[in-house]
This record gives sequence, C-alpha cells and structure tokens, in this order.
Amino acid sequence: MASDFDNLPITQGTGPYHISRFRVYFRRAGSSATPKRLGADFERRFPTFFNGGGNAASVQWGAKHYDGYPTLQFTLDTRVPNLHDDWVYVCDHRSDDHCAGFAAQTLKRNFIDGGDRAIMAMIEVGVSPLVPPEVARKVVSLNQHHFLAGRRSWTICDAAKAPRAPPAQQKSSDKKRSERAAIEKLNQYVHEPLFFLDTAAIERSSLAFFELMEKYPIISRAMSGRTLRDNVVRIWCSLLANYARSKEHIKVAEPPADFVGWKRDPSSGVYYQMDEASSADDARAKGADIIAMHPALGHQLYPSAEISFEPGGGSSFGGAGAGGSW
Repeated sequence: MASDFDNLPITQGTGPYHISRFRVYFRRAGSSATPKRLGADFERRFPTFFNGGGNAASVQWGAKHYDGYPTLQFTLDTRVPNLHDDWVYVCDHRSDDHCAGFAAQTLKRNFIDGGDRAIMAMIEVGVSPLVPPEVARKVVSLNQHHFLAGRRSWTICDAAKAPRAPPAQQKSSDKKRSERAAIEKLNQYVHEPLFFLDTAAIERSSLAFFELMEKYPIISRAMSGRTLRDNVVRIWCSLLANYARSKEHIKVAEPPADFVGWKRDPSSGVYYQMDEASSADDARAKGADIIAMHPALGHQLYPSAEISFEPGGGSSFGGAGAGGSW
C-alpha cells in the first residue's frame, strides 16, 4: 500500500542551506512553570497559538499520519485562491529540565486534494489541447511538495540553563558570564522566572522551481505581496508573539544583557537571525549554536552521526554561546 506522504530530506533538496532562528523572552508565574510543562502545552496547543492573529498563514493538525506520526497542515494566506498546502510531520521531541519542544520534517503529499483537482480542471478547461498529460501531472506533483526540504524545531528553555557552547569555545567575557550567573540565581528564587521560546530551521528548497521563486520573487509577490523569506519572518514572528502574549504569561520580557547579534522585528518584538550556507559542513558550522539547542536539526545533516549536548554545555559540534550570533 502506497504511503500518503514521502519524506523530503535536506540532503535531497536544492540550492543553498537556509538557516533561520526566532526567539522571544517571557516571564511566567508559579512553581508549575517548567520547560517540560510549558513545552508539552505549547505542542498540544500549537495551532491555537499559530492562528492567534496577525499571521500570514494558518495551521491545523492533519487528518492523515506519516508512518504513524502526527502531521501539521499549513496554508499560506494569499491574494488569490490558494491551491497549495505545506505538510510536515512531528519527527522528534526534546524534554528535559532545561529545554522542551518538538521538531517537524517537511513532506510531499501522494494523494490528490482540492487544490490538485482545481489545477487539473483549469488545465483541462483552459489549455488542455496545448498541454500534454505528463506536463499536467508534473504541475500537480509540484503542488504536492512542501516548498522546503528540511526541518524546523521549537523549544521552550529556562533562560539561565539553555544549552550553549563548551567554555573553551565561548567568546563571552567574564562580565557576560557573571550576568548569566545572575539570571540563574534570580530564576531560582523569584516567582516570575525568565524563559524563552526559540524556533530554528535548517532547510533548502525542495525543488528547482521553488529555488527560482527565491531568486526571482515575482510569483510569490503576486500571490501574497511578499517574498518567501518575508513570509518566513512574518509567520514565525507572529507565532512567537502570540505565544508570549497569551494570558497565562506575565509579560513579554527583554532579553539578557549579553543577548547580541540579533535583529528585532518592530511589529512583534521578536528577535531573529537569518543566514545561508553553501554545504552541509558550512551549515553545521554556522548553525552550531542552533544544533546545541535543537539536535534534530543536526541529525538531518549527518543522519548517522551522534550529536551530544549537555545542559549549559552545548553540542559536540561546538559553536558560539546561546546568547551570541552565528
């Protein structure tokens, strides 16, 4: 029996490796506020937070599973009728006393949906005599692909205990280390400890067509008024802002003093970084700090490699500290 989906590994993608990361700090009252509990609640109510307002897309838990794993179905808001959905499946979890969250892997659909039928109908009515059947099938196949190949991960961390590079590889000054120690001491005693929600991805275009859309954004601008990268920023900034401002939290908080090298989205207050890498090795080096916090992103670059991390100690890949830049 054919599967409803095929995996879209980053190794089979095309073009450069896109590295992106978004973060928002918040305070949460009560001793029950732990990364494990917050992370589990975030995953359970992910569509609620994602669809909470101001986003450029919507999401729902999928009615179909991939190899027994739950899926998420994303739909981009567009100026024209949108015939395309992007599907992912929940491929990994992390849950400890320091960080908790989940990761998702992009997919290609193998079943026909309403968008596919609409595309076939338009081809048949409009230019059917001019378009060979195999071309029509290729258009449908393109529509069934997620536009990215790779993974995104979400995690909630205790700001004082987030994974970071080993001491020998950190570039932090004594002053920055003392500031981090002060945060940890404060979080042990106050009733409003500092947390952050961090989402990161290492991805590539899944097909050459989508790579061309990245280089020549006239199509994406016509559909949504924004480039694909602009949509990425708006989507994840909206999610993080919606979560941090939810009624359970005390307030959106400012980052620690040693938090440098990030851009701030003025409309949401969310901080982010974006970069590109030319190869898996380059992505591993530039994304070392990300991989320390989101191990599933490292596993996809070298599936057979063991990636270890220690709370507050970082990944075996090394890299800059959790508060630093790429």
